[in-house]
Amino acid sequence: MVFTGCNIIDPMMNNSTILTEIKGSISTIWLNRPAKKNALDIEMISSFLIALQYLNNLASIRIIVLRGKGESFCAGADLGWMQRSSLLTGPENYNECDALARCFYEIYMSSKITICMVHGSSIGGGNGLVAASDIALSDNSAEFAFSEVHVGLIPATIAPYVIIKAGKAKAMELMLSGRRFSAAEAKEWGLINHVLQEKDLENYFSKLVNDLLEGAPNVQKNIKTYLNSPERPIDASLIGHTASLLADARVGSEAKEGIDAFLEKRKPLWNQEIT
Repeated sequence: MVFTGCNIIDPMMNNSTILTEIKGSISTIWLNRPAKKNALDIEMISSFLIALQYLNNLASIRIIVLRGKGESFCAGADLGWMQRSSLLTGPENYNECDALARCFYEIYMSSKITICMVHGSSIGGGNGLVAASDIALSDNSAEFAFSEVHVGLIPATIAPYVIIKAGKAKAMELMLSGRRFSAAEAKEWGLINHVLQEKDLENYFSKLVNDLLEGAPNVQKNIKTYLNSPERPIDASLIGHTASLLADARVGSEAKEGIDAFLEKRKPLWNQEIT
């Protein structure tokens, strides 16, 4: 994979809790509170939203990667921040929770391909980032938990995305018990796509990115839109809906370029970063 360069974007987009990198069409948002195991507080959440919205609106970006600095991906919500909510007014308290919920929604609805890389531990809200992402990878020693129940909180903002990935029955068990579970269990239940040894994780990630960049960008956006739409019943109306989607794609510029490139035994022109 050939990158066109690496840079930290405008310093106004970064602070002590969030770092954002761009390498060609690939961007990375780093959770950067390693001393707190990247626990989420309102400063980090606000900065994360700014970075995510910026990248979502940047036409050159195709992939957004979520990672954590230090020994863990994300320890969930900072309990010191949660404790201070008792000092807020009702609207202030709601607005902070709204910002947290918006993080997961913006990831899930992003037109970019989103990849979450887990190491160490992913607790509570960290699993919201995992579940809202399109693809999640983990090292085999990582631990997971929905521990909100142990501190009197409800995992409401992350639950919709966890249910989509892991199913209602498993989400019910894990959120009611708050128990820790392994990366292998997270994969078995659909929360994680692939679990690898730490030494193999980066190589697999690089291969995955190469594979993703070989796809037609606008078609990938349409695939995401289709798969993230409410599930349609299998009835006669589905025939017309899916036939229209394919018919539109067949006369699109990406289909013309992709098919021409295949028949001419060359790479499509959207693969500028692929070697």
